[in-house]
Amino acid sequence: MVDKITFHGAPEEQELASWVFNLMMLQGTMFSEGAAIRQSLTNLASYFVQSGVESDAQKMADRLDRVLGQNAEVFKRVEQGGQVIFSTSKRGYYVHPVFQVQQPEYAYDGDLTDQAFLDFEASMVMPEIPRPGVQLPSAFARSEEEEPVPDAVIEKAAPAPTSELLPARVPAVDLTLEREEVRRRYGDILRTLLVSKLKSDTRFAHFGDEWYLDELLVRFSKGDMRRLREYIADSGQAETDTTLLAEVLDKHPYEEDYERYLFSLNYRLAEDPKTFEFKGVADEYLWAVSETPSHISTRRVLKLQDIGMEYRYLERGTAEVVNVEAWTHTLSYFEWENGVLPYNQQARAILPPPFLEGQRAAVLEFRLPQWGRIMWAELRYPVGARGGWVDGLEDVWQELLVPGAQLSIERTDRGNVFLISVEHTEPELVSVLRYDERHGRFGFAEVEVNYHLDEGLTISETRFASLDGARRLDDAGRRQADAVLGFAFEYVGIPVDKGGRDAYWAGLEDLMPVVNIEKPFSQDYLVSYLDTQSSYSRDDVAEGYYLYFPG
Repeated sequence: MVDKITFHGAPEEQELASWVFNLMMLQGTMFSEGAAIRQSLTNLASYFVQSGVESDAQKMADRLDRVLGQNAEVFKRVEQGGQVIFSTSKRGYYVHPVFQVQQPEYAYDGDLTDQAFLDFEASMVMPEIPRPGVQLPSAFARSEEEEPVPDAVIEKAAPAPTSELLPARVPAVDLTLEREEVRRRYGDILRTLLVSKLKSDTRFAHFGDEWYLDELLVRFSKGDMRRLREYIADSGQAETDTTLLAEVLDKHPYEEDYERYLFSLNYRLAEDPKTFEFKGVADEYLWAVSETPSHISTRRVLKLQDIGMEYRYLERGTAEVVNVEAWTHTLSYFEWENGVLPYNQQARAILPPPFLEGQRAAVLEFRLPQWGRIMWAELRYPVGARGGWVDGLEDVWQELLVPGAQLSIERTDRGNVFLISVEHTEPELVSVLRYDERHGRFGFAEVEVNYHLDEGLTISETRFASLDGARRLDDAGRRQADAVLGFAFEYVGIPVDKGGRDAYWAGLEDLMPVVNIEKPFSQDYLVSYLDTQSSYSRDDVAEGYYLYFPG
């Protein structure tokens, strides 16, 4: 959308042209950037008469016709069916499209050399512009003949069985407000009404938030679909829609019907989820097939399905994080060893949400400019009882970092590209925890580190020497929170006698890094678990300390 348009004419004429443009932008709030926003001169004149700008409708119409005619580069004027129609778009200008279409064979009886064209604007009906403060006309508004119902009753009534909650009434909209203010006040409810109406109309098709007339969609052949699948399979990676359109279907941006083909391609691929999987984001559509390699870690301890089960606690609800410019995260041993990151509340504020309903994964690019590295990973969205996580980062974690590294993850101007950075420090040798697969024991190894470590979550030999030679839990034990917590208490806690019962006493600062060796825990989740299970109790004197009663 254009930010600023310069209108021609006297100051009051420029103001009137700007007013009309704002009205039409409001009318086309949910339209695509180049779509026609059309309004009749009669409707516009009626609106301004009702607004008190002019008392005579014909004089107002003549005035509008003259003012908008002076700004022909913004408002395209056509006469259609005895009416004067003005068109514009969010770009600040409008070019009338006419598509050549194939006549159905069963209906075609003309000369084969004839060309058939479809003017999709010809049958469009211009909506009336409501008077400021007057309720918008709607299929959901009550008839004047119906018995009035108190507002409180309407608010408590069960919603209609639709995919989205519909309001009982459409709010009165003051169109004299600035466009952005109208969007702020009424945008959500108007969008809900519009989307619900479009979804119930079989004449429209949609992909994500994009909508198109179904009759204008391109019908790809079985051969086209086979070639698309084979191209993606042979490439060995997820491919963008623009690449598929150019390389497989030989369609390019300079062609007039390119946007129609592009929408149709994504729509048709989404219709065949057994063959094609969408792994893109809002501003970059990526498609994969079963042969496409996933960007997941291969040397980790746990299997793919087990990672999701470990992160299911993230779906139990925590405080929502908003307005986060960067995600600051300390790398735990579990994340370092398995090559993952949690899809927690901070991650959700930075990383892209699912673009399509039911989307399972999105391919992301992580850039580490301090090391000159680029890594592809997959954001695995929460599904059912499984939580979400970012997968495929094991090479970067294990080659460049150690558990306890404090990371900053930031957005870029591309929705699937992110920057990972650290705060550099003077180099120092740190003895950190490692697992010796050959001997099946944990031990410590010296590593040179030149970046900031979160001392609270770093498992160093100076703090956790008791872990030297410890054996890791078996597969069954790693799945059980009590077994993981028992392991942590026994290695970092102090044995005590509590009322004649054997117990271990330990603080959260020591427990957090150790429980995160085998199983991911946030501090909130750890505290909640300790407070609700009978095997643990808070220390009555020392804040942040707990007692564990084995057996």
